[in-house]
Amino acid sequence: MNRITDTLVDALLTQAAASARRRAIHCFHRPEEYLQRMVNACLRGTCVRPHRHKDPDKLEVFYCIRGRAAIVFFDDGGAVRDCAIIDERGPCRSTEIAPGEWHSFVALADEAAFFEIIEGHYEALTHKHYAPWAPAEDDSAAAAYLDGIIDILRKRGDIT
Repeated sequence: MNRITDTLVDALLTQAAASARRRAIHCFHRPEEYLQRMVNACLRGTCVRPHRHKDPDKLEVFYCIRGRAAIVFFDDGGAVRDCAIIDERGPCRSTEIAPGEWHSFVALADEAAFFEIIEGHYEALTHKHYAPWAPAEDDSAAAAYLDGIIDILRKRGDIT
């Protein structure tokens, strides 16, 4: 039986603090299982390159179990189209990401963790298609790109 406990989340956040990416993931699913299920823990300042799950298209669900984050949706040109603020205390705790939709997330708390579900088998070569208009996470421009997204969300009134 898989359980999401405070002990698991705390351990993942400790791993995230030791990671250059400032993130850590614990998978509950086995490679042969159709439904991907994981806890994704991150720290403020992690840069998640916008991507989509396409060919094959996959629905994704984020449920906030610790902290607060913005799930950011982009149009095909890279402009912020929408965002969902998810928070462990509500009023919104979860959001779905439609198959093929460009998205990313931004931690709005020092620590954040999500239960994440992705439809379909994990295939490394086709799982994510990264946005050509966004820098790679290890690119020197990634931090400035993340700051730019946060500025856009502030100007839109999505975050304060």
